[in-house]
Amino acid sequence: MFIAAIILVLSVAATLQFAVLAWHAGVLRTAAQIELAEPERAFAAGVRDFDQAVAYRQLCPDLSSEAGPRLSGVRAYHGLLEAVSAVQRKISRGDAQNSWASREIDLCRRYAQAALAERIQHNRAVLAEVGSF
Repeated sequence: MFIAAIILVLSVAATLQFAVLAWHAGVLRTAAQIELAEPERAFAAGVRDFDQAVAYRQLCPDLSSEAGPRLSGVRAYHGLLEAVSAVQRKISRGDAQNSWASREIDLCRRYAQAALAERIQHNRAVLAEVGSF
């Protein structure tokens, strides 16, 4: 019975680790889309931080019938990273610029930029479709 419990715990832990890594890979894939040279991606690339990208995305209406990138999980991850970064700054006395947390915060920013660019792109497509009538 004890061995079965250990196997169950290890299986659940491995499944959770796989789910987290798969989610992180999705974030990386979406964040890499910002490198494309389109006008909406250029606009989104001008956004300086995560909160600004989220604010612009909320201002931009969702006219698409397709489901785009969601920001709820990334927003929670960003908040956790901000807390980790604050602790790192206190421990290292302000020298946490190249830390893991700051790189992940930059990843969250790029993800939000890609989500904003995708929403703008979908809205432009809808506008072009409506304008053709």
